[in-house]
Amino acid sequence: MPDLSGLSAAQLHTFATVVEAGTIEAAAAELGVTGSAVSQRLKALEAHVGAVLLQRTKPVALTEVGEIVHRLALQYAIAAHDAEAALDARTHVRGFTRVAIVVNADAMATWILPALEEVARSRRLLLDIVREDEQQAADYLQRGIAMAAVSSAPAGAPGTTAQHLGTWRYWPLAHPRFSAAHFPRGLTARAVGRAPVLRYDPRDTIPLDFLARELGEPADPPAHFIPEARQLVLGAARQLGWTLATAPFRRLVPGSSVLRPIPGTEPYDVDLYWHQWTMHSPTLDALAGAVHAAAADSELQRDW
Repeated sequence: MPDLSGLSAAQLHTFATVVEAGTIEAAAAELGVTGSAVSQRLKALEAHVGAVLLQRTKPVALTEVGEIVHRLALQYAIAAHDAEAALDARTHVRGFTRVAIVVNADAMATWILPALEEVARSRRLLLDIVREDEQQAADYLQRGIAMAAVSSAPAGAPGTTAQHLGTWRYWPLAHPRFSAAHFPRGLTARAVGRAPVLRYDPRDTIPLDFLARELGEPADPPAHFIPEARQLVLGAARQLGWTLATAPFRRLVPGSSVLRPIPGTEPYDVDLYWHQWTMHSPTLDALAGAVHAAAADSELQRDW
């Protein structure tokens, strides 16, 4: 078994900086050292671990072992940040720490950012928010790309915990004229195959899951991909297609009040969970508390 006890903070910090910067040269500039010094630290780290950690491409790419060590480096950084916070009153010296969080587009556009912003200000965090579909979030934690995530998976990946945030009600929405033109007999398989749906990207499966429930079989409707939540809802209001959205968008998107639930359909409920690394961290705990409070307020907005 590899002995990681002898790893230095400088090695771990250098390694994480190279991964974030993408190249050894960029990392050297950020660290204020030479490229040769960065290379030497990386080689020493790889020698200690006994495996190649980085593919020297541009940008660099983590190997499977590198993903494990990268996660260790990020955990060390947040643990060090928590220690600095505890000592802050005595030392009066405190910098910023970057925290990567995976958030789905709906939550990012509606309820989660105010909570994250407040914690970031009070704890001097630099947020690195990854906009990703909730089904993919757990993978980001397991690979060490993020420290916490909003996910639809009820169980956490190894080394993480999962707590239920609440249930969000998604309404199948369209402009009344769009529904009259495309769904005169309701949401039939034939109509679905001809009516465009608005999705964030190919990984956004919530509309497909909804259709599978409604039709009793998988469906693959034509789709517009619009990777921004408010513009997606606005596209439905402009009759570009139909979509699924939660109630807060009615207030946030001017013009969305013209949207109506597609006749004959029922809303689709999605449970969301807060995943985070399993480690004692006041910073992660503060993020979790703020997110849970914000989620509780948003969950109440269920009726379109």
